[in-house]
Parts: sequence; C-alpha cells; structure tokens
Amino acid sequence: MKSGAQGVRRLLLAARYSYQGLKSGWRSEAAIRQELIVISFLIPLVFIHTLTNVERALLILTTLLVLIAELLNTSIEMVVDRIALHAIKLLHNFNLATPILVLIAWEHIETKTSALNVGAEDYVLKPCDARELETRLGKILLSKVFNRFSHD
Repeated sequence: MKSGAQGVRRLLLAARYSYQGLKSGWRSEAAIRQELIVISFLIPLVFIHTLTNVERALLILTTLLVLIAELLNTSIEMVVDRIALHAIKLLHNFNLATPILVLIAWEHIETKTSALNVGAEDYVLKPCDARELETRLGKILLSKVFNRFSHD
C-alpha cells in the first residue's frame, strides 16, 4: 500500500522503515549481525587510510552492497517460508496422503512449529547429511504406509 506522504515526511518514513528492517534483521539473522559488525570496523578504516574519494566511495558502497544482498536474501527466505507454510496447509486440508518433509536453510522455532502444526511430518535443517535425510524420509514413508494399511 502506498502512503500519501511526500517530501521530508516521506524521507523520514523511509528511514524509519529501513531502521525497522535492520533491527528485524539483527534479531533474526546471524549473518546480518556479523556483516554489520564487520562493516562497523571496515568503514572507519576507509577514512584512516590515504585513499581518493572515488576509492573511498567504492569501498563503502561495496560493503553496503553485501549488507543489502543479505537483507534481500533474508526477505526472500521469509516470503518463501510463508508460501511454503500455506502450501503445506493446503495439502493437509485436501487430505492428500502426501508426506511432507520441510527442508529449510535457517532455523527459527516459529517456522519449525508452524510447519509441523499445519501438517508437515518432519523438519530438517540444511545442510544435512544425506543419511539423515534418507532416514527421516524412510520413517515418514513407512508411517504413511502403515497408517494406510491399518485403516483398510
């Protein structure tokens, strides 16, 4: 939804939303915390060393681009998680016998419990060992087969 703010008010709102995004990223992502800490040491170094203004600007922009890329990646992961949870819920609501194993790259207890609550049988954090994944899938499939025959 687009706000009707213009001029300085719009700029202040944009700054506030950016700050809220950084704060959220700090709380939820270790990579963002690490990058912000490294950036807080690197940017002052740019001003200590003898560099041209163009070199300074390029080094600062490069470090900020890394942070921006991580924030975009985090937001994409969050959107995918929300869509995946919706898809799991739809499959579960249709009473399909489809076993669902959630394989995800970041672990938040809210995501894990949400996936399990909407119908996923199990949850695996990437990277995982192939043997672990095979074992978990085997248990899910055996459980589905056992449940199918016990109801017939």
